[in-house]
Amino acid sequence: MQTLSAPLRYHEFRDTQTAWPMDARTALFVLEAGGSTEQYFDRRDSDRTPCHVEATACSADDPAQLGQFILYTHDIDSLHLGFVAAQNLAVGSHVQVNLTLNDQSFQLTGTIGRCRHFMEGWFEGVIHFDCEAPIYH
Repeated sequence: MQTLSAPLRYHEFRDTQTAWPMDARTALFVLEAGGSTEQYFDRRDSDRTPCHVEATACSADDPAQLGQFILYTHDIDSLHLGFVAAQNLAVGSHVQVNLTLNDQSFQLTGTIGRCRHFMEGWFEGVIHFDCEAPIYH
């Protein structure tokens, strides 16, 4: 597992979102636009770096339990990953997330801390990493 050099620490991570399905791009747009109801308000205590990449995830304890699913990431910090997904993920599930940032692959484990419906067919959530993400070292 590699870590990013210090100059990239606060760099925005973005892949080619045009490769994302239109409904995934729309979901992220709605989330970032903030909406007009309380369910869209950002209640974070810490700043996160924008991180718009497609990631895959599966159960960290039993990969066959959840199968593999796709997350469209929203943002990241050393202990959290915000995402949107087309399926509702069970809060408390222990997951392994695989993502690529600046051509470097990372495998992170954490727990689904929130996953809630925020628009038709889409869920917004957060993963709390088990330990500090190595991309911030």
